[in-house]
Amino acid sequence: MQIALPNTQTFEKKEPLYTNEELHLLHQLENGLVKSTSHEDVMKNLKQVLKLDEI
Repeated sequence: MQIALPNTQTFEKKEPLYTNEELHLLHQLENGLVKSTSHEDVMKNLKQVLKLDEI
């Protein structure tokens, strides 16, 4: 009895983790080329918009 293996490669080239657009944005963020807002500031603003800070 013979076992036939498939002809297709099982270890194909992996896709990159990030797209080129995401890599470009990461580069801009890391080098201060794009304005970003901290998580704390976003949450503070969200509380104000939802009027959760008035309680």
